[in-house]
Amino acid sequence: SRSRCAGMGANVKDRGLQRKVSQMMRMRGWDIRPDAMAPLCQLLSTDDDTEGNLNLLLKRIEDVAGASRIISAAVIAEVVSAANTYPCQDEHSANLCTAKSRAPLTRFGIIKERVRRHPMFDAAHVHHEAGRRKIQSVHLSRIGSLRGRRDSHVLLGLLTETDAGTILLSDEDGSIPLDISHAHTSGGFFTPFSTVLVEGSINSAGMFEVAELGHPPCERGVHLNDAAPDLPNENAGATDAMLLVFSDVHLDQPETLLKLEMVLHGYEIAGKQLMETGEHRAPFAETFTFVFCGNFSSVPHTPDTPRSEIMLLFKRFAELLGRFPVLKQHAHFIFIAGPSDPSLGPATTLQHPPLPEVRA
Repeated sequence: SRSRCAGMGANVKDRGLQRKVSQMMRMRGWDIRPDAMAPLCQLLSTDDDTEGNLNLLLKRIEDVAGASRIISAAVIAEVVSAANTYPCQDEHSANLCTAKSRAPLTRFGIIKERVRRHPMFDAAHVHHEAGRRKIQSVHLSRIGSLRGRRDSHVLLGLLTETDAGTILLSDEDGSIPLDISHAHTSGGFFTPFSTVLVEGSINSAGMFEVAELGHPPCERGVHLNDAAPDLPNENAGATDAMLLVFSDVHLDQPETLLKLEMVLHGYEIAGKQLMETGEHRAPFAETFTFVFCGNFSSVPHTPDTPRSEIMLLFKRFAELLGRFPVLKQHAHFIFIAGPSDPSLGPATTLQHPPLPEVRA
């Protein structure tokens, strides 16, 4: 009797997983064959993180299936084979792979909590303010709740793009294709794996037709401290801190180095004045943080680019920085690889993998 109950429980769990897979397949416009469902569910049932693994497998299925809308057993077999052929080689690599695959979802969860704290999305706050002025709270829907509904919804999710050019929005429930051809945007940049707010409805083609597309609202640090007092806040006293961001810093171009020299010279003088008056903080890096984004060469690098060429670029910068002792000793410098820079991972991944270690 006990084994029969256990078997019934397993069957219920399997049916729930099959419904979940079928739902997410339909959202992407796919039709999965019955003989393909069993091996896919078997692969998913080997780990507790079914949701995360399913999203990763859907991406692999998309790469294998291409333009085909029919997901056959042969497609699943190729996906399973690829998953077994390229495993993480050791415990450290396995932890790193898991961390990288879940990093976007971790950021998404943090941003979602921040959005829910915003007065516009906080029903309790809106109810409190309603007596003063007419105001209406915004309800966030989940992708899983849209099935069979054609009314307007506001969604929060991660933007991704398939190889075929289809733009998808993903949340904890799954993904849905977006039609942004008539979307009105609030400005800013929208990149893969950025978290966005969209408002719209599902059209007759099964896509979510976006009327409004924007970024989540920001939150002041003091409000974050109130909501999460246990979080470390290393910059609480850095009221005058400066974060300077530079993009396309082509270190192989003399003009770029000349402009950088002008900028660093100005902040070197400011740094000296702070140190002479005793107004700087320790560490001084909290005051001046320079973020340099690639590409760091005007000529794209290839796998065959000699390491000596890469080192030469940063040697030039090191020589330039050596002329400004205050910044060299006290400021903080961050280098972010561009899509054509050599890095420790694929350039299409966001956040970009780090630059290889170079010593000038």
